[in-house]
Amino acid sequence: RYFTVKQRKHGNYLCPECPMNFTQKANLFSHLRSHSNRRPYVCTICNRTFKYGQNLLKHNTSVHQKDRDYRCPEENCERTFKLSATMRYHWLRFHHTRPFECPLPNCPRRFANRRLMEQHA
Repeated sequence: RYFTVKQRKHGNYLCPECPMNFTQKANLFSHLRSHSNRRPYVCTICNRTFKYGQNLLKHNTSVHQKDRDYRCPEENCERTFKLSATMRYHWLRFHHTRPFECPLPNCPRRFANRRLMEQHA
């Protein structure tokens, strides 16, 4: 399907399918794949298809890679992981549960990740 690209005066590229807008044309074209059924990236091992190359890389690492190169840094924990992000999630969840303090004065709340803290503040 053919999309036309509209640009606002401030340089934002508007998606013709939804309210999203982007400051760079390349980001808009990447986003347009979310509205399409096209899945050009194919796993050479299991033939699963993906819209984005990054998703294929993540799939190969998490499904087909046998090495578990990331070890939990906690002294008494023997857990290992294929992805550094999974190890970090494990470490935050089970060992260092709430490292992000609320920046608001007189608020004692702490959060497991920055996104939750920013949503609160």
